[in-house]
Amino acid sequence: MQTPPHILIAQNGPDAHNYEAVLEYLEIPYTTTLSTESCTAFDMLILPGGGDISPDLYNCANAGSRNIELQKDLAQLSLLDDFIYQKKPVLGICKGFQLIQIYFGGTLVQDLKPGNSHYHPQKDILHKTWNQKGSFFERLYGSTCTVNSCHHQAVFQPAPGLEILQTAPDHVIEAMCHPLLPVLGVQWHPERLCLGFGQPGAVNGLTLIEHFLHCNFSTNAANRR
Repeated sequence: MQTPPHILIAQNGPDAHNYEAVLEYLEIPYTTTLSTESCTAFDMLILPGGGDISPDLYNCANAGSRNIELQKDLAQLSLLDDFIYQKKPVLGICKGFQLIQIYFGGTLVQDLKPGNSHYHPQKDILHKTWNQKGSFFERLYGSTCTVNSCHHQAVFQPAPGLEILQTAPDHVIEAMCHPLLPVLGVQWHPERLCLGFGQPGAVNGLTLIEHFLHCNFSTNAANRR
């Protein structure tokens, strides 16, 4: 029987609860910490959602970014750097996806226009997405599917070399991966579309998380260690 991977969730406090609940359901061991001292002990990294990333980190003035925690940003980017250096799988969710963009040289829209289909202050918004033809997203969810959103920032200039997997009808990028490294980012929240959080008509987020745990989201990147 194959030993399950040990997951590092790069977070502190109660904000990691939903991610922890999914991994417990799947019987996957995990540790939740922002410590950068022992990342060699872990097999995979989850960069979770959170506040906005400091625009200083992508050389832009503040144009609507809020709830910034610079020290957390720096700790999460340091962990991301360590896992990429070791060629270990990384899943970025919402803010975590945006951190991946920044790491590889992309930029962000700091405040989406009012009335967008991605942000509501009290709840997730469901919206349709288009999955790239031939991608694993299309294999998992079909050519179109419905996901959830709770973000007011988005990818502006995509990071060089990352592949777009999924977009919303308003052209907001919803998922990307690296073609050679096991690095995947999604703008939506799969941990809030499974178990007790599933919603009629929306995708099952557990399907994506299990796919990630098998490191099977990029033809070239799979199992490169």
